[in-house]
Amino acid sequence: MQRFDLIFVIFDTPDRIHDKEVAHAVYMQHKDTQNRRQDIVREIEPDMFRKYVLYARSKPTPEIPESIETILSDYYLSIRDKHQEQKDPLISARSLNNLFRVARAIARRELAMSVTETHARLAISITRSSIQSMSLGVEDHSVANLGSTKSQRERISDIRSAIEHICKNKESATIADIVFIKNLDETEVEFTIQMMKRKGEVMRLGGGYRLIQ
Repeated sequence: MQRFDLIFVIFDTPDRIHDKEVAHAVYMQHKDTQNRRQDIVREIEPDMFRKYVLYARSKPTPEIPESIETILSDYYLSIRDKHQEQKDPLISARSLNNLFRVARAIARRELAMSVTETHARLAISITRSSIQSMSLGVEDHSVANLGSTKSQRERISDIRSAIEHICKNKESATIADIVFIKNLDETEVEFTIQMMKRKGEVMRLGGGYRLIQ
């Protein structure tokens, strides 16, 4: 999986209203055998988009100043430092190479002559989002065990126990309740809760969540 610059997981979560619309769209495709792609409204026409990409690629490759090397390398090293004792495959030199590629691609998109700090920060943000879509939090970089890293399982276990404890006295457990009880990061709790919700482990109730038994 490290051969890709970016990977984003798209969850197919059951939703009756959305699923009904999809079912109708499939039916319409079979009812009307003519290609209906011309009916799709696009903000940028495909032909114009292709021309822009070709034009951008005809320009010189954006340079990468030493200051940008520092920003991207510092991010890479900060992740590596957190996992010095961990044996699972972590963010690798290939991942760092991808960071530079993404930053340069962002600069090229804007026809910039060199990569700026803004481009580098955006590349880091996009890369972090890609990692978080496959696991829980920036810390979980295990490529071999995506979705079941030790820290992820421990975080889910902590949140389950917190919800169970809170719901003994309340109808549901809010994010703030869980953060307070377990002293966890609010963003990580929110992300983990959403993952658990997709898996059918928790349900939304009032202003909080309850475990699905």
